[in-house]
Amino acid sequence: IIFTHAAGLQDIASGAPATPETQYAIGSVAKSFTSGLIGTLEEEGLVDLDAHPSDYVPGLEFGDQNLQEDLRVSNLLSQTSGLPWLEGSYVLFPEATQGELAGRLSSFGSSCRVGDCWAYNNFNFIMLDMIAEAVTGRSKSDLLATRILGPVGMADSVSATADFKSSETAATGYGLRDGATVPKATEYVFGEQVYASARDLAKWANVWMDEGGDVLPADYVAQAVSMQAINNGSPPESDAPGIYLFGYGYGWFVKSVDGHYVVHHGGNENGFTAHVLFVPSENLGFVTLTNQQDSLLPNVVNDLLMRRILSLKETPVEDYPVVVKPVDGLAS
Repeated sequence: IIFTHAAGLQDIASGAPATPETQYAIGSVAKSFTSGLIGTLEEEGLVDLDAHPSDYVPGLEFGDQNLQEDLRVSNLLSQTSGLPWLEGSYVLFPEATQGELAGRLSSFGSSCRVGDCWAYNNFNFIMLDMIAEAVTGRSKSDLLATRILGPVGMADSVSATADFKSSETAATGYGLRDGATVPKATEYVFGEQVYASARDLAKWANVWMDEGGDVLPADYVAQAVSMQAINNGSPPESDAPGIYLFGYGYGWFVKSVDGHYVVHHGGNENGFTAHVLFVPSENLGFVTLTNQQDSLLPNVVNDLLMRRILSLKETPVEDYPVVVKPVDGLAS
């Protein structure tokens, strides 16, 4: 890690400053942790990426024949499953555990034929969590703590919402309402239980750039950061001719930027926005976290730093679309 910097406040009410050790909710960046966890389980022979999820999750049945016959664990990782969109179902009518959601799938059809389309769907990774918990008999939080956070040396990070809420270094999340900054409640969301400092997430990015290091199997890492599915293969836009071929690996987005293969993922959660980006061929990575909901700032900072360090054409700072959406409009 060559540079770490903190700016602003960990909590507005107390005036506590943000530090490199401040913990933030990282939202969907947690998908890379689920992906890594599945990689360790595959190496141990507990999970087969070519197996059907129902081989592992008790009571898992689908109301769609294609899902029942053709779905594979690898489809979940690459977001090509065709699973239905269940966000409203499990957010508005939650179960005590992720595994208890399995019974709902028999009441829904598919969103497309398995493998025929790419669609970002949080339930893909919730199902991966179900698989990990089923084959080990342990909670995802415990698995992450023992298999990922500990071995990586992420001492400033936690894998349980309760631990984050009680942590002295936890940032308070904020959003905009009627033009004012307001605190947001920290809530448990299936699939998103990772709370990390920027320094710790840099360690995590290093693991992926180091072919898994001593934490993840190298063969799995190579698959995970490779383009397993294309979500936009259109020619580049005239105002960004060097950015094209957008795809997804296993828990990571991938794209081509001015001749560089870029791996990245963002995350939004109540009061927080996160972004991790790395360029494997350059062994160069960036992490930006903020306690501001639905903000483009982390993406902007990482893109600006990448371009500056790699001597790529820079977008003037004032031309970046730094937008923060009001939280009272997010539900729609």
